[in-house]
Amino acid sequence: MIEATRKLAGDHLIEGSARLLSPNLVLVNDEEIACSSIILATGSRPTIPEAWRGFTDRILTTDTFFEQQDLPRRIAIVGLGIIGLELGQALSRLGVEVTGFGRNPHICGIRDPEINQVALETLGREFPLYVGDEAKMTPRENSLRIRNGFHEIEVDAVIAALGVTPNMDNLGLENLGIDLDARGLPPYNPYTTQIGNLPVFIAGDANGCLPILHEAQDEGFIAGRNTTGTKVQKYRRRTGLKIVFTDPQVAAIGRTLDKLEAADIIVARSDYSEQSRAIAEGRNSGLLHLYVDKTDARILGGEMIAPEAEHLAQLVALAIHREMTVHDMLTMPFYHPTVEEGLRTALRDAAQQLAHIHTMEELTLCESCPELPLC
Repeated sequence: MIEATRKLAGDHLIEGSARLLSPNLVLVNDEEIACSSIILATGSRPTIPEAWRGFTDRILTTDTFFEQQDLPRRIAIVGLGIIGLELGQALSRLGVEVTGFGRNPHICGIRDPEINQVALETLGREFPLYVGDEAKMTPRENSLRIRNGFHEIEVDAVIAALGVTPNMDNLGLENLGIDLDARGLPPYNPYTTQIGNLPVFIAGDANGCLPILHEAQDEGFIAGRNTTGTKVQKYRRRTGLKIVFTDPQVAAIGRTLDKLEAADIIVARSDYSEQSRAIAEGRNSGLLHLYVDKTDARILGGEMIAPEAEHLAQLVALAIHREMTVHDMLTMPFYHPTVEEGLRTALRDAAQQLAHIHTMEELTLCESCPELPLC
């Protein structure tokens, strides 16, 4: 990426620390540069609590983990979001003694309590997961003592997976003449990436909202088009999609359960302990939930922990983006045996729950044929 950036920028690349003097003026290396517009794309850094600063030699982050020549024998993962669980499971399978700690009772960013419980049970079979309390750390001579509620262990190193902090310090944001939020970040329009009505745009992890690569890529595109075009335009954002590459995988698509009114939706389910392809491969564990609008049967969102959840999530995201109903999706072909058939099981459950509201004159074969587990 560095090489590509240098090649694209050519003679226009200026290396140095930049500071905003106004919405049209930037100070770089003691030189004031006037500009018609500005894009802030400063990225982020792994969050490390201030209390840990005294023993950072034993704290690993995504910035330092992959530079290690070998691995400690005992590692604690503090923070059980996407990065924490992906690294934790990988290290456990490499033979490292791993223990996971999370202050939030929900892991992987899951909001659905039932999906979260299945995830805790399934992923917790590989290494211990302690959630719901803050992990406190005490340095020893050659180790670290970690305590979370009633659980206390000693490890050689800790992976800090507590999220990211936008690199917006000392940029001179106060010179933009707008109010900043509690995190010191400026308000912006996610459909234009514009900060207020200023000729200043913000993209990627710097905005503190969606620190996911494909979202940053889209925001960079929007900011680039709006800074070089004749007018600022709004762009429709893609359906929210988050995938955790554990085994089984975890995914959240569209609107999660906490963003929906329970009275307005039905929750359709598919139990992957009974799914044909998963049984055939000995991977039959997991649960899929779809959130469906009662009034028009449109699919609004979903969460899951399931084998090949990345592929299931892509299908659900497409359906949400196209504003498809449960019955629209049920007319799709489902090949046997595939994990995608488990999605049809959830769709059939939704159709059955909505039968008293949404009736169809005639069912096609795809809509009426059930999936039966292999015997």
